[in-house]
Amino acid sequence: MNGVTLTLKREPKASIDCRSLLPESLCEMAAQEIAELVLSEGREMQSVGDLFDIEVASGEQHLRIKGATAALTYIGAGMSRGRLIVDGDAGDYVGYDLSDGELIVNGNVEAFAGSGQKDGLIHIKGSAGDYAGGAADTKMQGLKGGTLMISGACGNYLGYKMRRGIIIAHDFVGDHCANNMIAGTIILGNRCGANLGLGMRRGTVIFLEKLNLDKIKQELPTFNLSGSFSLPIMTVLRHHLHETNHHIAMRLAKIQSVNRYCGDLGYDGQGEILVAN
Repeated sequence: MNGVTLTLKREPKASIDCRSLLPESLCEMAAQEIAELVLSEGREMQSVGDLFDIEVASGEQHLRIKGATAALTYIGAGMSRGRLIVDGDAGDYVGYDLSDGELIVNGNVEAFAGSGQKDGLIHIKGSAGDYAGGAADTKMQGLKGGTLMISGACGNYLGYKMRRGIIIAHDFVGDHCANNMIAGTIILGNRCGANLGLGMRRGTVIFLEKLNLDKIKQELPTFNLSGSFSLPIMTVLRHHLHETNHHIAMRLAKIQSVNRYCGDLGYDGQGEILVAN
C-alpha cells in the first residue's frame, strides 16, 4: 500500500461527490488507475485526473486531500479502514456511514458530519454545520458508534437521533442539541443554545463547564433534578478518551461530582444531563 495525495486543481463549478475517494481502495492503486476514476461535478462527470493532481509515494499509508473546499461532499463516506486527512474545508456528509478508520479534517465542514457513523474516529478541527452526528433526511438514526470530535463551534441539532457512540464538542453548540436522542454520550466543553434534550429518550449529555442551576431549571422544564452524584461513568469515559482526546480526559478528571437532570419527561424519557459541580 502507498500514501496518496490529491491536490485540487481548481475551484469546483458545482459540488463534487467524493464518496469513491477512500484510503482502503486508492492506497492500493497506481497513479494512472486513480486518475481514470470518475466523479460527478454537479450534472457533469469528471475524471479524478481532471480535478486533482495525484501523487503516490511509498511510506505512510494514508489518503490526503489538499486544497479542499466546501464543494467536496461525502468525503470519507462509507470508509471502512485506513487514514484520511483533509487539508481545507469540506461539504455535507463528511464521514457519512463511516464504519472504521480515522478521518481528520483540518478545516470546517457543512451539515450531517458523521451521520450514520458506526465506529472509528472523525476529528473536525474547525467548525461543523447543522446535524453533526445527526440522522440524515430519510434515516431513523444518527451516530451509531465510534467517536466524533469537533474542535470548533457546532450548528443546530447536534446528535439528532443519535443511537450510540461519543460526540465531543469543544466550543459553542447551537439549538436543539440531543434532540430525540436515543442513546450514546455527548460531551459539551462550552455552552449550548435552546431546547437541549427535547424529546430525549435515553443517553447522556455531560457539561464540563459549571452552569447556574436556576438558569438550568428554567431552560430544562421537562427535566427533573435528581441530585448531586459522583458517577462511575466519568472515570470510565476518562480512561476511554485518554488516548483519543487527552484534553477532555483531563477536564473529566477534575470533575468530582455532577448535578443529574433526568428526562425528557414529556416523552417518558430516561436520558440524563450531567452538569459539573
